Amino acid sequence: MASELAIRRNWGRGNHALRPVLDTWSDLVTGYLDSEWETPFNHTEAANNSLLCAAAYKNDWVGICELVVARDKGTNSVGRCDVYLSNESKGFLIETKQLWHASSSKNFTKENLGKLKQAEKQAKDLPDYRKDQDYRRFAGAYVIPAFSKTADFSVDDITDCFTRCTDLLNARGYGLGTWLFINPAADINVDLGSYRRRPGVIFGLKEIL
Repeated sequence: MASELAIRRNWGRGNHALRPVLDTWSDLVTGYLDSEWETPFNHTEAANNSLLCAAAYKNDWVGICELVVARDKGTNSVGRCDVYLSNESKGFLIETKQLWHASSSKNFTKENLGKLKQAEKQAKDLPDYRKDQDYRRFAGAYVIPAFSKTADFSVDDITDCFTRCTDLLNARGYGLGTWLFINPAADINVDLGSYRRRPGVIFGLKEIL
């Protein structure tokens, strides 16, 4: 029997409104790998965001990247929100960052912590949609762990690393998310060695109140 292509895990509320979108995002990441023989999460933050918007439409939501919005700075200035997702009852504005993380590290680097703080500040600078209970603001983090080129690592090694990253995100209030990585035992027609160093992605979300 062929092994599954990707190994996945969720954390946070199973009944959260965004959970179906996150599940579909995981499906699309895996589908892209199966079709294109490469990992979409190894590219840019925008590439991950594009699949997040596609996941919204797959759930009969709407989604757009780089939405022009007002910035709550006491001026008439405008800016762009990385992702806007909406269904019939709720809208979600998300500011995202992509973090490259050494698999052997037990903590995020100062640079990566700075990226998280920046995403949180950018989300906080969005208009106070809490005045309208139908809207929410979030900071989002795509964490890409990188393993040694020469190391021989197992499913358990990857799982341990991804669990540590999830714990680090949880400690900062990123209480909703999902992760996935390529199963080294998967029977697929692709040279896993080309991106063996970065086998997966962790996506966490933090609501900004």
